[in-house]
Amino acid sequence: MDWITQNKLIRWLIGILLVVNILTITIIWILISRDRPPMFDRNAKPQAGIDLLQKELGLTEVQKKQFEDARKDNFAKSDVLFKELNEVKTKYFGELQNEKTDTVLVNSLLRRISAIQIELEKLRYDHFRYLLSVCTKEQKEKFKPLLKEILVGKPPREIDKGKPGPELHGKDGIREMPPPPPPDGNMNMYR
Repeated sequence: MDWITQNKLIRWLIGILLVVNILTITIIWILISRDRPPMFDRNAKPQAGIDLLQKELGLTEVQKKQFEDARKDNFAKSDVLFKELNEVKTKYFGELQNEKTDTVLVNSLLRRISAIQIELEKLRYDHFRYLLSVCTKEQKEKFKPLLKEILVGKPPREIDKGKPGPELHGKDGIREMPPPPPPDGNMNMYR
C-alpha cells in the first residue's frame, strides 16, 4: 500500500473508534443516570403521599391539612437532630485519626449518638401517634397496617428459596449461628 492509502485508512479507523467511544460513554452515562433514585426534596409539597393517604383513609380536607402541617413540623425537628447527629458522628470517627484514643471522649460521643437516636425515635413515634389521633375510628383501622409497614418495614424477601445450598436462616427467619467455642479452646468436643 502506498502512503496516501495508509493515511486514509488510519483516518477512517480513528474516526470509527472515536464514534464507538462516544457511543459507549453515552450508553454508560444513560444507564448510570437511570439507576439513580430521584432526588427527594423534604420541603416540597408532599402531594403524592398525602393524596395516597387521603385516598386510602378517606381523609377530609381538614385532616389532609393537619397531616401536611404535622409532616412539616416533624421534618423541621428531625432535621435539627440529624444535623447534630452528623456533627457528633464526625467527631466520633475523627477520633480514629488520633494515635492515642481518648476513651472517655469516645464513650461520651457514643452516649450522645445513642441519645440523639432515641430522640429521633421518640419524635417519629409522637408524629405517628398524632396522625392516629387525627383519624376517625374507621380510618385508624385502615391506617394501622400502613403504620406497621412504615415503622417496622416489610419483611425480608426470601431469596433463592427452594434452591439447594446451605440454609441461611433458621427458625423464625433468624440466622442460626454456630455455638461459641469452649472457654479452654478445645475444639475436639465438636467432632
